[in-house]
Parts: sequence; C-alpha cells; structure tokens
Amino acid sequence: MKKGFISKIALLLLMTVVVVSFAGCSKIDTMKRIQEKNVVIMGTNAEFPPFEYRNDKGEVEGFDVAMAQEIAKELGVALQIEDMAFDSLLNALASGKIDFVAAGMTVKPDRLKNADFSIPYYKATQSIIIKKDNDSIKSLEDLKGKKIGVQQGTTGDFMATDDIEDTKVSRFKKAIDAVMDLKNGKVDAVIVDSNPAKIFVSKNDDIKLLATQTIIVSKDNDSIKGKEDLKGQKIGVQQETAGDSMATEVEAAEVSRFEKAADAVKALKDGKVDAVITDFDSAKNLVGGNDDVKLFNAELTDEDYAVAVRKNDKEFLDAINKAIKNMKDSGKYDELVKQYIEE
Repeated sequence: MKKGFISKIALLLLMTVVVVSFAGCSKIDTMKRIQEKNVVIMGTNAEFPPFEYRNDKGEVEGFDVAMAQEIAKELGVALQIEDMAFDSLLNALASGKIDFVAAGMTVKPDRLKNADFSIPYYKATQSIIIKKDNDSIKSLEDLKGKKIGVQQGTTGDFMATDDIEDTKVSRFKKAIDAVMDLKNGKVDAVIVDSNPAKIFVSKNDDIKLLATQTIIVSKDNDSIKGKEDLKGQKIGVQQETAGDSMATEVEAAEVSRFEKAADAVKALKDGKVDAVITDFDSAKNLVGGNDDVKLFNAELTDEDYAVAVRKNDKEFLDAINKAIKNMKDSGKYDELVKQYIEE
C-alpha cells in the first residue's frame, strides 16, 4: 500500500511538472503586450560597433538601435533596450524577457530552429585582424594551427571552430577583449565582422586588417557566386598580387595578368575575362566607377543580418518587416547607413 501510494504521489508530481512546463511554453501575444505596456523591448549586445555600442554617456546607440527606434515609432510605442551577452539573446527572446533581437545577428539554420527572422537588413562580411608587424599571416589558409580570438556565438566563432584546421580558439564576451588579447600577444589573429574590425583598427595603430580578396564579375553574371565557381573560368588579376596567387590555385583557370587592376576590370567589361580577383578596398573603388560590374567577398563569408522574433510570431514579424520596408522606401535606411556605417 505504501509503495502504491508513493507511486501515485510521484505520478501526480510528474503531471504537475508537465502542466507547468506547458504553461511556461504558452504563446506570448507580443503585439497585445506591446500595446498594453506601450513599450517594445529590444535585446542586443552593445559591444559591436557601429551596429550597437555605448557612447561617452554610457547610452546604447548605433545602427541597430536607430533602426529599432524606427520600428518602435512605426508601432507607436516607446523603445526599451536590454543589453546582454550575445549568446544569451535567443534564450531571452524565447523566455519573453525581450520582444526582438537586433544585434548584427546572422540568419543561420540552427538559429532558425529557435527564432524567426525578418527580411535581411544588412549584408556583412568577416575580416581578420592581425598585429601590424605580422608578415606570416597573409590569407585565411595561414590561420591553420594558430590561436584565434573571437566573440563567442558569432560567425567568426563558427568559422574559427569549423572551417580552419588545428586552431586554438579563445572566446570572449566582447570583441574588443579579443582585440586586446591580440595586442598583448595572447592570440595570433581575431576574426570579426568587417565594420567593427575597421573601427578597432582605426583606434589601434599596432594592428591591421588582413587584406581580403574580392571577385568582380559582370552585373548580369549570376553563375559565379564564390571562389568554387571560378573553376575553368578566365580570370583577370594584377600581376604578382595576392589575387594572382589565389587565381593560380583555381583548378583549370585561365589567368590573364595585367600591370594595373583597372586594366583587368576593363578586360572584364570587354568580355575577355569572366572575373577579376583583387583586394577588397581596391575593388570597391573600381566598381564604384563602373555600373556594369559588381563585387562580392571571396575569401571569407558574407552573411545577412536580420531581426529575430519568437517562433510563429507572425503578426509581430509582419509589423517589423513593414517597418524595415518603409525605412528603405522613405530613404531613412540609407540615411542611417551613411550616418553609422559609411562615415
């Protein structure tokens, strides 16, 4: 009798736990809560300039914050910002602590299991930062076996962990802490998104960005989307550059070498080569003066940033997508890009 009684009690407790668990997982009506409280809560990690950072007054600002303010304005409510560790954001979203995430967050398959994402609002690339006197690291391949600093949970973290052999990865809550370990000789390189990388380098004269290579193709060329698509193609390069070395390694490629990168681009425009490989900064200038060609990063990943919301929160997601579209249509988006990212 006693044993049976205990079993019944145990079963009762288990059922109680199950009921409580399901209650905790009940759907949150985000739009209703926002309107009732007259506030929408943004989750971010203010260690990622120029998208989110703390200014001299200790206030969180940046591109994502300005965009979130536009979203709040569209909803007719106030914006509240919760600053937390990057790898805590999706858990905070699922639990209802925050309403959405805007933190330079990349849309990835594993994240799509736990959140829904808005239309992309920014395309970013990864960059490698090294000490200014480091001449041994010249490409992504040279990071094999090196000590790499990353901000945990970011694309740089995934790249260092999954794509590069024999690395010792040091993970930091803040990207700037990874940079400080680089400056102090504790890591050999840091992988971080290109925009914050440029800011870190501009403020520290003992570190530099590793020059990444970019592919330039004709604007109507949709068949070449990455380095792997260059196999068997005609490639133009400036002779004896990193682009020359990269093109030489492409299987079955026909490489044409030029004195100037601009001459390689002219050959592309004239249909004499299928693609041009050159340094990213040089490529931006070359493409800027030619509206019939386009570029994209070839060595490191490019990625889409989007706003994350709770799974199946369609009404709120539609509202955010509408706000983003309105920003782009009105010119406000371009204004913010110029204010926070391009200047």
